[in-house]
Amino acid sequence: MAQKRPASQQATPAKRRKLQDPAAWYESYSGATADYYKRYMDKEWGVPIYGPGRSRDNKLFEMLSLEGAQAGLSWDTILRKREAYRRAFDNF
Repeated sequence: MAQKRPASQQATPAKRRKLQDPAAWYESYSGATADYYKRYMDKEWGVPIYGPGRSRDNKLFEMLSLEGAQAGLSWDTILRKREAYRRAFDNF
């Protein structure tokens, strides 16, 4: 029978959450604690864009535009200004 670990060595719920968090790798970056940054990294970054037609084209153009604007700036800056880019590009 397996022995239990002493209470001082047991993983707390917070430690377990941190170990299970798939997006923890980006938390050291500037602005990474903001909700919009987490939402982008968890829901958009690295996710393939599928589907026919204009909506896919618009999303690809948005990502390309944001990526180009990011050169020399932090993603935090770009994501904070994302709505302004959408207005400037008429929702891409």
